[in-house]
Amino acid sequence: MQRPTLALVVFVSLLGLAGSAKADTIDFSFVSTPNSSGTYVDASGTLTGSLTWSTNPADVNVFLETGGTITAVSNVPPSPFVQGKYPLIPELNGSSDLGGSSGGFQFSNSPNGIIVSSIGTLDDGVDFYMPGEDNVGGKFFYVIDASGLNGAPGNSEIIATDDGFSFYYQTSGTLTLSGQVGAYDLTPEPPSWLLLGSGVVLLGYFFYRRPLAVEHLS
Repeated sequence: MQRPTLALVVFVSLLGLAGSAKADTIDFSFVSTPNSSGTYVDASGTLTGSLTWSTNPADVNVFLETGGTITAVSNVPPSPFVQGKYPLIPELNGSSDLGGSSGGFQFSNSPNGIIVSSIGTLDDGVDFYMPGEDNVGGKFFYVIDASGLNGAPGNSEIIATDDGFSFYYQTSGTLTLSGQVGAYDLTPEPPSWLLLGSGVVLLGYFFYRRPLAVEHLS
């Protein structure tokens, strides 16, 4: 009976690893809805932050951004800098690891899934400060706003703007968040399911494995 005991120990260990695969980090991807001319702004990255609650202390459903990364890819050409001609379109391609505000997202359950909505003090949603050259758009914020079912088409928008609105570009799209916020699993975690499945298979292997018959040669 040593093999089943060993299998049980391994199985429990795998479950422990699966349960610990949680962190105060959210992965995100934004896929913009192309307009009639086919322009787009897509983005992906991570959000790091702290967890809190909105109305019920037992319901930890608010994620406040403290940092993160963003990488944006776009085919929208920036505006050449011309004094007095505003708003200009900034250079929308780029990466940053600087959060611009203490905004974040709030989550709630619905029959169709988890609803995400933006919260913030200076701007709604989460902001990323994007450096740039003055003649191709200058320094600006990517503001990610969301409202609606997580991962549903058209549930969000990205606004590229500076504080003075000299630069401005806005596009709607689909925001998909993945990770763990309190009791809210934004998406199933493949590593956890993989570990769980591995443990089940391992148990089955040890319990049901039969010795192979050996043919003795005379």
